[in-house]
Amino acid sequence: MAALRTSPRARRTLTTVTAAGCLLLGTAAAANAAPKADLSPPKVLSAENSRGEAADIAVRDDGSAVAVWTQTMNNQRRATVQVALQDSAGRWGQPTTLSESGSDAQRPTIATNGHDVAVTWEQGSGKGSRIMVTEFDGTWAKPQAISPSGATNPELVVDARGTTSVTWLHANKNAPTSVEFAQETTAGKFRIQKLTNKSESAVSQSMAVSESGQVSVVWYSLDGNYQVRAATPSSSAKTTAVTLSSSQLRTEAVEPAIATRAGETMAVWQETLSDTSQHIAYATMTASGKWSAAALLPEADGGAANPQVGVDGSGRATVLWIKSGKCDQGMVSEQRADGSWKPATQITEDNRDNDGLRLDVAKDGRAVAAWPGIDPGDYPYRPPAQINVRDADGKWTGVQSLSADGNKCFDPIAKINNSGDIAAIWSLGNGESTSRVEAVTSLAPRG
Repeated sequence: MAALRTSPRARRTLTTVTAAGCLLLGTAAAANAAPKADLSPPKVLSAENSRGEAADIAVRDDGSAVAVWTQTMNNQRRATVQVALQDSAGRWGQPTTLSESGSDAQRPTIATNGHDVAVTWEQGSGKGSRIMVTEFDGTWAKPQAISPSGATNPELVVDARGTTSVTWLHANKNAPTSVEFAQETTAGKFRIQKLTNKSESAVSQSMAVSESGQVSVVWYSLDGNYQVRAATPSSSAKTTAVTLSSSQLRTEAVEPAIATRAGETMAVWQETLSDTSQHIAYATMTASGKWSAAALLPEADGGAANPQVGVDGSGRATVLWIKSGKCDQGMVSEQRADGSWKPATQITEDNRDNDGLRLDVAKDGRAVAAWPGIDPGDYPYRPPAQINVRDADGKWTGVQSLSADGNKCFDPIAKINNSGDIAAIWSLGNGESTSRVEAVTSLAPRG
């Protein structure tokens, strides 16, 4: 599976895009390829007269999707976490409120193993925020708080047996921010482990789970300089973290992501070297738990940023990254069977500025990337949600805009299951007090 949502990432905002040069370029060949993904029309999931934001989505084995988002009604001050389920006929059910209404809920994220579904979010704010978890196996379980106060930025995975694991950042009183991890026990409780050491202050984290249930966590933290570290938590032994980024190069390493499948685990991150040049670096871990030395991803230099990674069923990795330029472009580096890398391929449009890219990779090698495609000549910027799909033959089939023109798309995310079914979600605003959450899937509503 691809890396789950990380950070908040250090992205440029839509207002920082420059129009110069971008408008004169032609459209990339990838944009003219065919056929496009066959997806349902956009479905509005959020309520009228509300702000729907921070959306995430999962797609199950039967192609049906489960969506989560935060929603603030215009006559209320606090946001709640909403969830909606799609049935196997493509019909969306009515949203259900998962969070309590007495305090703000934010940063929901969702994961599935194809059947079981889990959702986590941050309840409350500041020193009083806690991490909540609920699970779905026909019905939603009562949400439970699994962290101490001061916890933020939750991420989660669900393994093949249905066991949920969660990480978060904990802002400790008079101590650096730590990465904490909790895995569900057979009794349905969560036992907390601290993964960071006493001297490092963590900024963001990402996690992945293997077919055997082994969880891997990667994060970046400040300990003299910014560095990327990783751990494989165990319930039977003390967890020891390792540093993946290279200290000899005096690097600043940030924005890590991680993915695992078929006994291969890869972490990727953004490195700034002592000469201020910016690259994408990676390291791999075998099934025995040993990490390789860090290496630089070929061609991903000269301002390369914001990497995402996925691993297919043969253990080969796909890395999605941003190539900086007059218009930032989404580039894909694909690994060969011998571990070498194919030449990088552009999968976004030349005449748009592309940022905030997300990646998901299926077991058979199919993949989907999503991002907001910014037209620099259309100010104020109103980018649509865009995707590009890699088919079973390894071909990227072309850029496809999913959302309607005239509205600003925020944080589009797309997921793909092992049958090639796709689900995508985004928040769409018109610059006023309301915004809505929309989703598309491979299941066209019927009946």
